[in-house]
Amino acid sequence: MPIGRTPDSILKASVAVPPVLPPVRRLRDHFAPVCVAVAAPNPALLFEQAATAVQESSFEAPLIELRMDALDEPEAGVLAFAAFRCAHPGAALLVTCRRTDGGGAYTGTPQEQLTLLARFAVAGASVIDLELETLEVVAPSALEQWADILERSGTLVLVSAHDFERTGDLDRTLRRLRTLGKPCRAAVYKVVSTAERLADNLAMLEWIERASREVPVVGICMGEAGLPSRVLALSAGALFTFAATSAGAGTAPGQVTAEKLLRQYRADLLRRAKHYGVVRDVDAPEGAARAFQAENPAIEETRLYGVAGNPVSHSLSPAMHNAAFQAAGVDAVYLPLHTTSVDDLLAFAKALPLSGLSVTMPWKVDILPFLAEVDPLARSIGAVNTVVRREDGSLLGMNTDAAAVVEPLRQYFDRRAGDAGGANSLDGLRVLLLGAGGAARAAAFGLRAEGALVSILNRTLTSAEHLAQESGTRVHVPDEAQPYDAVINATPAGMLGQPQALPLVDAALLRGVRVVFEMVYRPTETPLTLLAHSLGIDVIYGLEMFVHQGMRQWELWTAQPAPMPAMRAALEQALQEQEAAAGDTGSGSVQPGAAPAKPQ
Repeated sequence: MPIGRTPDSILKASVAVPPVLPPVRRLRDHFAPVCVAVAAPNPALLFEQAATAVQESSFEAPLIELRMDALDEPEAGVLAFAAFRCAHPGAALLVTCRRTDGGGAYTGTPQEQLTLLARFAVAGASVIDLELETLEVVAPSALEQWADILERSGTLVLVSAHDFERTGDLDRTLRRLRTLGKPCRAAVYKVVSTAERLADNLAMLEWIERASREVPVVGICMGEAGLPSRVLALSAGALFTFAATSAGAGTAPGQVTAEKLLRQYRADLLRRAKHYGVVRDVDAPEGAARAFQAENPAIEETRLYGVAGNPVSHSLSPAMHNAAFQAAGVDAVYLPLHTTSVDDLLAFAKALPLSGLSVTMPWKVDILPFLAEVDPLARSIGAVNTVVRREDGSLLGMNTDAAAVVEPLRQYFDRRAGDAGGANSLDGLRVLLLGAGGAARAAAFGLRAEGALVSILNRTLTSAEHLAQESGTRVHVPDEAQPYDAVINATPAGMLGQPQALPLVDAALLRGVRVVFEMVYRPTETPLTLLAHSLGIDVIYGLEMFVHQGMRQWELWTAQPAPMPAMRAALEQALQEQEAAAGDTGSGSVQPGAAPAKPQ
């Protein structure tokens, strides 16, 4: 199959463009560790986004992937690409024009694809991505001819394989890529799979570690469950990893922005003793990773933590905890861990290993039987939200949700009383608790332990009665109720997307109340907080509970005082970004004891 000739206009446009990349043996020294993927339907928007990615990059030679197959007319992108290359000679530009049978959008034949990619090479592409599906149907002689054009242009070939359904035999996939990619003199091998569970990340990281000893590789798992592979790939030996632009428009499921990957997760700075490939035996008492570390005491590792849930992609915890680690100078990273089973979670936690874990829905109760020890309060509540990995590898379960209700309330009433830590300001406090679910259980047990007089109001009376009996509190009786000092909303009412705006409370029930504690944190202002403002009642916002439970978690993991200002600032910023992205409205948080905000 002959390769089509490149028009003279393209050759002239690219004649001044020097080869960008050095010999293969020096790839790691010249590739930026994060490749920012850009896709758009027209050249103007595509290269506008690419220019922004170059400007935002903190690397001397930014690595940008241009998805030409996303263009309505990929052929129309060549001239614009040549101009962009001349304007950004220092950037490494990876051109992808993946055909539909390889998971892309290009509808041309393999021959047309090769011709088009050759034109991009002559126009100054640093790297061309050629997928396995094309390698399988093009004759080796045609690939050799095509590779000659790329070689004369100083362009490297990356051959790739994508599995959009699962994580299969990665070694077999690499062997196939190496065999079929030989005629086109492939320099880099990229294998992308889909994570159905956390264990698939382990398979990918182990594969990267093995394969990178032989050839330059890139490997990631797509999907929400695959985020750990994106963050940890570099520490396992990958040549680079992929990220989205600042606009957040990813080109693959589970892709996060380059800013988040580098600033929040510090993906390029994580230090790992190379042991991903020797932790298969997760049932060993200490684990092979711990044995490896014992044999190599000079190797310091970045400690790993995470939040486990289903779903978990919108959790604010990674922003908060990673900000805390960075503010305190602790070499650690905190990851969102999407999992569909506790078995998968604990195998993953033991294999890495994770030093600590936040647990959210739906695993707070299901994880209990798997823990070596559960502290008494968490046992009483019947749920844990925090797991600490002890020196012997055993797991201790705790619950910081209770303290996250108690401490903000204590601070509020201490400030009102002008008390700086004397008498217990919660002893005898009359509290109306709305709800009887998991959050309400933590509040009921935590406040009762402080001597508060808690009454429970719930839509289902039997649930309220059951919680009251277990926690030593009482059920709210309207005819006998005295004015309450505080009202706590532990229901989802008012939460974004919830049909019920107000919990089971009205203005009459709030008469005499000094503070409303709203556990809902998105949106910041809820119908309940607005009602409280209209009645002149102070508000403790849900963000305050969030930061207090996270503070306690952080201190349990590190045995250090938590950097509260950094954690609160990170939470507020992350929440504002989420609200802006979703078009929500809300105002900033109010600290316990502060004057109430004006209703918006």
